[in-house]
Amino acid sequence: TRMTFLLVGQLSQPVLHVDWSDLDTFKGLFLIRASLATQGRSLTLYEQVHCLKTKEKPETHRVFMNNLKSMRPEACKPIIVTDAGFKTPWFKLIERLGWDYVGRCRSNTHCLKSGTDTWLPIKRLYGLATSNAKNLGKYLLAKSVGHSTRLVVYWRKAKGRKDKTVSGDRERKSSQSRSCAEREKEPWLLATSLTQAARNAKQVTTIYGTRMQIKESFRDLKSGLNMNHSGTRNQKRFKVLLL
Repeated sequence: TRMTFLLVGQLSQPVLHVDWSDLDTFKGLFLIRASLATQGRSLTLYEQVHCLKTKEKPETHRVFMNNLKSMRPEACKPIIVTDAGFKTPWFKLIERLGWDYVGRCRSNTHCLKSGTDTWLPIKRLYGLATSNAKNLGKYLLAKSVGHSTRLVVYWRKAKGRKDKTVSGDRERKSSQSRSCAEREKEPWLLATSLTQAARNAKQVTTIYGTRMQIKESFRDLKSGLNMNHSGTRNQKRFKVLLL
């Protein structure tokens, strides 16, 4: 708690990444982590280990974020950055905390443009993406929730990566690898609570672009620290290993 206070204490609106990662090859234990965006790898502020039963549950997220909130100065109002695995209820949670968010929208979510009456799949908005970040204005997200948010769309230039496995095979075997490859081909459609006056569209995409830092830190955890080879399925044991 003291370290978190020191890291963010001088920042009025730090960018924090929150994400989940599996911890073992058995897909039985998972880590949720909050980290501070920096110039290199993100700096871990707080993390919890969970089993499949509590992974990605609303109550898990609520407790995690309330604990994180208790660790920072009252004047610190962070921007929380997440990928498409965090849905509309997550955005509502962040707003209840009095913070801001930038999160990616994908999958089967529907949206409604402010001032219209027709719900559309969010993928319909992909066609508006260009290499210049574009502010799309206010939308309602998810028919069942109707959460009001600002949307920004951006077509990021491809990095030229080939659809290959680590061993060099052209064809990817796993559905997860296929899904990741498909995701990287899609434009960024970002939901944010930040107003146009606070951050323009380009600044919003720059904030989201820092999210790769937490992915790199997860790779360090699994490969550099050999967490994938720990051999344990015990949740308490994993908590000790992460210290």
